[in-house]
Amino acid sequence: MYISEHILDLNNHFCRIFRKIASKENLTAEQVKLLLCIPYDGITMTNLAKTLGIDISTLTRNSQKLSDKKFIIRQNDSYDKRKINIYLTETGNNISENLEDKLDEYSNQFLEMFTVEEREIMESTLEKLNWTLTCVRDNG
Repeated sequence: MYISEHILDLNNHFCRIFRKIASKENLTAEQVKLLLCIPYDGITMTNLAKTLGIDISTLTRNSQKLSDKKFIIRQNDSYDKRKINIYLTETGNNISENLEDKLDEYSNQFLEMFTVEEREIMESTLEKLNWTLTCVRDNG
């Protein structure tokens, strides 16, 4: 099996976990990913779309639904009115923390099968893979 097939399989497994967690919160998996990718100090719509690998129109639809639920707020940038920044509300932050806790529970379940050394190697390898994929994405 090629590495790309393993990555695809991992992605599919995590998508199922995201959907399971999301459904318990009456959200879609895409909305969960969106919430989890908003940093404390906010992010522009353009950067969030780039991070998620989605079109601005898709982000706009999903962010509107989260705004309606009072999980996020969208504000025009104070320096550049063309930019829209997204911030978590207090409710959104609480939901995001809850979602992270649930993801941690799943992660801990499968990590129990690995030794401490294997976990450290896995974490280091995943960091390198994420960094490399970010560089490829940004330069491609």
